Amino acid sequence: IAAHYVPVAASYSRSTGKYAASRATALLEDLEQKYKESGRRKFKPTVAMYSAVITAWGRSKDRKSADKAEQVFQRMKQVATPDVPAYSAMMSALSRQDTPKAAQKAERLLNECEALSYRMNDHTLRPTTICYTSAISAWAHSGAKDAATRAEAIMKRLEENYLSLGEELYRPDQTAYATLLNAWARTRSKDAPKRAEAILEKMKGFGVVHAKAYTNIILCYWRSDSPNAAERAQSILEEMKESVANGNLDASPDTIAYTTVIQTWARSKSRDKADKAWDLLQEMKDAYESGNLRVKPNVFAFTAVLNACAYTRGSLQNRGNALRIALEAMIELRNYDKPSYITYRTLLHVFRNLVQDKAEREKYCSVAFQHCCRDGEVHRSVIDTLQKVAPNLYDNLPRNRERDLTLPSEWTINVSTVA
Repeated sequence: IAAHYVPVAASYSRSTGKYAASRATALLEDLEQKYKESGRRKFKPTVAMYSAVITAWGRSKDRKSADKAEQVFQRMKQVATPDVPAYSAMMSALSRQDTPKAAQKAERLLNECEALSYRMNDHTLRPTTICYTSAISAWAHSGAKDAATRAEAIMKRLEENYLSLGEELYRPDQTAYATLLNAWARTRSKDAPKRAEAILEKMKGFGVVHAKAYTNIILCYWRSDSPNAAERAQSILEEMKESVANGNLDASPDTIAYTTVIQTWARSKSRDKADKAWDLLQEMKDAYESGNLRVKPNVFAFTAVLNACAYTRGSLQNRGNALRIALEAMIELRNYDKPSYITYRTLLHVFRNLVQDKAEREKYCSVAFQHCCRDGEVHRSVIDTLQKVAPNLYDNLPRNRERDLTLPSEWTINVSTVA
């Protein structure tokens, strides 16, 4: 009878419904009650049943989902020995909590599972790659200062297990390495790019290099203060393309990879960063028009180009070229996506930094703001930027008798909040 409950609980564990985890728990409680009252083994909940309920809570958006999953896990331990899928489900639930405490718990569970395997001398109880990946993910999302080093220490244990056992269950895979790289990408450590590239070389030894891994390395450079961050990010992108040319289609760069490289150029001090960003955008457009849907230019890519233009320094020629690129980017954007309020805010910064003549700057800003109003993207931050860049335009905005701004609702209809 208990076995009949498991498929139903498992279906709830795969559901995205709001009450799926609560319904799975109700099933478990019904089964536990029947077992308590009858004492008959056919009603005894199985480890698989507990695991399904834990998984359901792990996928739930409930604020206390990890606590509820942990309660079920502890109840299971009172009646049965957890197996590897049960430990994996619990660690996966903890990995979604984004706190140092949850990461510490996930690592303790990993240690507990390893210890259980050794104590019982049971090879099948040894945690699999999925378990290690969940623990790595918990640290990657924890926000702890030492998250990346803790995650890398766990990966090292996984690699050692695979080298000693040689079984596929313990082989570091794409997801495990990408999760570790994500841990480094989330840090501001000056060592992050170096560590990430070292991990990349290790991945090549295991034969698992794919686009997500490369993109996380680019993210490391985007977040770093390295003076050559943009050049290195560009070189990683070139390596991705070379890998694809050599037959590794899994390494194909997507919109996120290209956009992150553009953003890295935008943060650089290069005088020709607007050209670099524009060239990458053209490359995306050409690839997309040739049928590569993975690299469709979107508003984030175009806005990143505008950001590179806005902070271009150097000669009059450098700045004039950056202004030309920004204007062309705004024209082309509508062929692929809709501008956001961040796009318009960045465009105002372009005019602030690149148009020296006050009257001319106000003309540019006036046209941009009219488009922003028509698009319903007048966010409070756009207004604040307009006040700094074109104060005369700001002074002429509609107001009430108390001189408070009274913006028409259609100006703000497409922004989530207007403070």
